[in-house]
Amino acid sequence: MTAHLDLDLSVSWQKVHATREDLQLVRLSVLQAARGLSALALGVDPRRPSLGTPAEEWLESDANWTTSEGSTHVANVLGGIRTVCLAAADHMEVLEDSVQRGRATVTVWTLTRSVLESLGRVNYLLDGENVRELLSRHVALIRGEMKYAKHSTHIIRKVGLLDVDGYVADLEAMVQEVGGSKVRSPSYTELATNLLEAAAPDNGSRTRYSQLSGVAHGELSALQMFLTTEGFVLPRNLLVEAAAMVSAACVLVGDKLRDVTTSSESREAARWTAARDRAIVAALALQPWAEPEPEDDGAAAES
Repeated sequence: MTAHLDLDLSVSWQKVHATREDLQLVRLSVLQAARGLSALALGVDPRRPSLGTPAEEWLESDANWTTSEGSTHVANVLGGIRTVCLAAADHMEVLEDSVQRGRATVTVWTLTRSVLESLGRVNYLLDGENVRELLSRHVALIRGEMKYAKHSTHIIRKVGLLDVDGYVADLEAMVQEVGGSKVRSPSYTELATNLLEAAAPDNGSRTRYSQLSGVAHGELSALQMFLTTEGFVLPRNLLVEAAAMVSAACVLVGDKLRDVTTSSESREAARWTAARDRAIVAALALQPWAEPEPEDDGAAAES
């Protein structure tokens, strides 16, 4: 016997269509951030970042050991950050394209979740206060993802078939020997939620991520946000939230990557700053955001 759920389909308020101006602002906010991040990631050599940057200090540190492939662990971390940023930007490009072509509804939120989880990894790494914490966090992420990688076969150049357990053990031993520590592997819920909270404080980051996950999991309680008597729709409010989340997360991570890998006068830093400023202007025009409070510089005028 098939069980039928009594779904409430009285959600006609969600049939709000985005205007042409809305779609243009989504394009500007999402694409400017995504393409700016791609250019920034591709413009930085993981082995030769700008002089005087934290990344250069990490590479020159005695804690940065050479790997079996002739690279270094810090270079591998920086290279991984670049790859993940490019993946997140790719998700953002597809999200924007599908919206413009009117071909996506629930997929928009699934792609938003992918962006947040990807950039959550980068945010977690870049929040490390020094090279040893960076490496400790890197190994924590590797341990977490390799937990399920044993079901697959991994071939490494110059090494051959990867022994997953041995690989993780070697990394953990390296971290201990350079003065790092064994850090608990964070969940993707933690990574994405912490990123959202940092990008948009006090905006219900945990609840928003749960809604994104519910859609990705096909949970009926979450899918009802998109459901009308005519089928799935993409309400304007959900489109705006998706654009705001990915743009804000991308700007936050891009700023951190710029500050870690480039000098303030570099071409890469200038291009990123220009792109993220355009994305912010569009995002602010897309929905009413509260104006930030002026910073207190200690010289407030007397009333």
